[in-house]
Amino acid sequence: MTTLPGRAPRHLRVRGRVVRAGRAALCGAGRDVSLWRRLVPAGPGRRARRRAAGRRLAGDRAQDATEQALAELRTVARGILPPVLSDRGLAEAVEGLAADCAVPCRADVALPGRCAASVEATAYFVVAEALTNVAKHSRSHWISVTAQHVDGRLRIVIEDDGQGFDSGLVKGTGSKCFGLSGMRERLALVGGDFAVESALGRGTTVYASLPSAIQQTAGGLS
Repeated sequence: MTTLPGRAPRHLRVRGRVVRAGRAALCGAGRDVSLWRRLVPAGPGRRARRRAAGRRLAGDRAQDATEQALAELRTVARGILPPVLSDRGLAEAVEGLAADCAVPCRADVALPGRCAASVEATAYFVVAEALTNVAKHSRSHWISVTAQHVDGRLRIVIEDDGQGFDSGLVKGTGSKCFGLSGMRERLALVGGDFAVESALGRGTTVYASLPSAIQQTAGGLS
């Protein structure tokens, strides 16, 4: 399989640096807390044991805080969006993602106007995440992204001709397969729907649908 060399958009490279730097620092802190918890001696006597238990409890809380900070860091990083999305809309932003994708990608975004800012941001995240997944995992030769506004909903379809996978692995909200749970959760926040069709050797198709009213002009986004 041969793919075209690609370079991620600047905002995605910045997002990656933010996440890597923060994750390294927080993971280092987490390792220190974990080591400290293991080294807390119980010692003889009831009072020493109570003190050791208190220190271990503090360690547990510190580790929980570290893990929560990592989750919040990922959320902040996902919020770093390109100026073209707010300035020119979803169509041009998705075309930029397609142009920068490491796998040849065709984008067809046919919208009569602008959607709400929260809807455009969610749709952009879903497309960006899906293209990243395809480039990393699918061994595909092409990707197709289509988006249309139908019956009051923004409907997005992302398809590739890659190796596919067992789509049963991603059923249920607990799945962490290929970042698909993140897309599902992000869509759920705005009342959206998410589905995946895939099979080994048959490629993958991602379906996303978001409730959205079209705004005929670029101004006044909510």
